[in-house]
Amino acid sequence: MKLLKKLIDSYHQINAKRELSRATKKISPLLESGRSEDFIEMVFGEQFGKFFWIKQVRSEITGFCNLIEAARPQTILEIGTAAGGSLFLIARHSHPQAHIISLDLPDGNFGGGYPEYRNDFYKSFAGNNQTVTLIRGDSHQDVMLNRVKTLLKGRTIDLLFIDGDHSYEGVKKDFEIYSPLVSFQGLIAFHDIVKHKEGWNCGVDQLWGELKAKYRHVEFIENPLQHWAGIGVLFTKSD
Repeated sequence: MKLLKKLIDSYHQINAKRELSRATKKISPLLESGRSEDFIEMVFGEQFGKFFWIKQVRSEITGFCNLIEAARPQTILEIGTAAGGSLFLIARHSHPQAHIISLDLPDGNFGGGYPEYRNDFYKSFAGNNQTVTLIRGDSHQDVMLNRVKTLLKGRTIDLLFIDGDHSYEGVKKDFEIYSPLVSFQGLIAFHDIVKHKEGWNCGVDQLWGELKAKYRHVEFIENPLQHWAGIGVLFTKSD
């Protein structure tokens, strides 16, 4: 039975990889010519919905993308990639020569990670002069911090997007570990800043409440009573 399951899993992975390869050929020509609203529709619409998607409110991610497009970050770290929707949108709205680093935990409790056969597909999100680098592991471990530092090659981070461990202790640890790498005029963004229902083990709203009292910030929240989602962005420059 184990051998049969292994064969079935292998068959499904091969099939999925072929589908992703076909999707890449359709998406690639759109990367340089598309508009912001086109990219957002690609993530939320039906045409590419089975290839990458996003667990966020459309109006909130639209506001966030507008902010990214205005800031044009060149060095980005995303903690928590999962289905790839936010990675795609961040790449499409960042500087044309941006380096986007994705740090994702396989089999994580929040998002579940992504299978390795999606690697080439995610790397294809990069425009002609961009680079997408994927690293997999626990963002709280020193080994992952050191890998990020190695990839940065002495540069600072212009945009840090934290969407990994949603527990209060977990998201606070990501902030404490990686915020020192953010540039003087950088952005630090959090997903799921709206208070969630009890039992969801989401403490991002608690940390956000502590941090926004200390930083200039902006919130993208469609409905404060929606019990999920919401994006908050801290501006590290004080004035």
